[in-house]
Amino acid sequence: IKDFDLSTATFQNLGEIRGIVVIDEVDSHLHSNLQYIVLPQLIKLFPKVQFILTSHSPLFLLGLKNQLGEANFQITNLPNGQEIDIESFSEFEKAYSYFKESIKFKEDVKTEIDNSHKALLFVEGDYDIRYLKKAAELLGKEEILNFYKLVDSEGHGNISNVSKHFDSKLGEVTPQKILLLYDCDQQKQQSKKGNVYKRDMPTIEGNPIKKGIENLFPITIINSAKLTKPAFIDITPEIQKLERGEQVVIPELWEVNKNEKKNLCDWIIENGTIDDFQNFNSVFDILSEIKNE
Repeated sequence: IKDFDLSTATFQNLGEIRGIVVIDEVDSHLHSNLQYIVLPQLIKLFPKVQFILTSHSPLFLLGLKNQLGEANFQITNLPNGQEIDIESFSEFEKAYSYFKESIKFKEDVKTEIDNSHKALLFVEGDYDIRYLKKAAELLGKEEILNFYKLVDSEGHGNISNVSKHFDSKLGEVTPQKILLLYDCDQQKQQSKKGNVYKRDMPTIEGNPIKKGIENLFPITIINSAKLTKPAFIDITPEIQKLERGEQVVIPELWEVNKNEKKNLCDWIIENGTIDDFQNFNSVFDILSEIKNE
C-alpha cells in the first residue's frame, strides 16, 4: 500500500492497487490458522496485484484454493518449472503420509491381518486393483489372483507406511503371506522378512510413461486413449539445457494426468484387449512365485 501510494497514483479502495509482490518462504513462522485462513484472505484483498511466492505449506495452498478457487492461481514446482495441482505438491504428500502413520492407520493394517485368512496383496491404489482383476480375467489368471486379498494402500507411497509395521518382530510372526507390490518407479529393493515380501512391478523399457502401473500398457493402447481424450496424458516435450557447462538432453516425458487417472482406468477396462494386458503376465509370475514358495 505504501509503495503504491508513493507512486502518486490515486485509489479509493484496496482492489484498485496494482503491482507485483515477491516473497520468499511466505509461510515462515506463521501459525497454521494464519497460513490457511488469514494469508489467503489478505491476498484476496488485492485482485490487481500479482503475488509471486514460495512456500512449503500445503495448508497455505489449500487456503488459497478455498479463497480464490483453483483456477485463479498457479502452482509451479521448482526447480523444474512444471505446473502442478495441490495434491501433487510434495509437501502435501509428506503431510498426508505423516497423517497416514497415525494410530488409526496402524490399527487398520492390523485389522486386515487379523480378519483375513488369505495372503494379503498391498498395491498403490484402487486403480491397480481394477487393472489386476481385468488382467486376470483376460489372461486366465483368476486362480492366482484369488489366492490373495487385494488391499488398497490409498495412494502413492503409502505402501512404505505399511512396510514400516513389518520392520519389526511383527514381520517374523505374521502367519499369512503378505506381499507389498510397489509400482515400477518406486525402485524398492526386493526383500523377504518372515512371510512379508517386497517386490516392484516390472518396468517396460521404451514406454514413454515411466511412472505407475500404466507403464505396463503398450504404447498402442496409450495412443488410442490419448486420441480419444487428449486430457488423459500430460506431455513434457524434450528439452535441452546447459548443466555445468555440458549440453544435456531431457527426453520427452508422458504422465497420466492426476485428475484423469480414474477416467483413463475406466476407458482401458472397457476397451483393453488381451494383447493390451500381456505385460501383466510378469506381475502374475511374481504372484505365482510367492504363492508357491
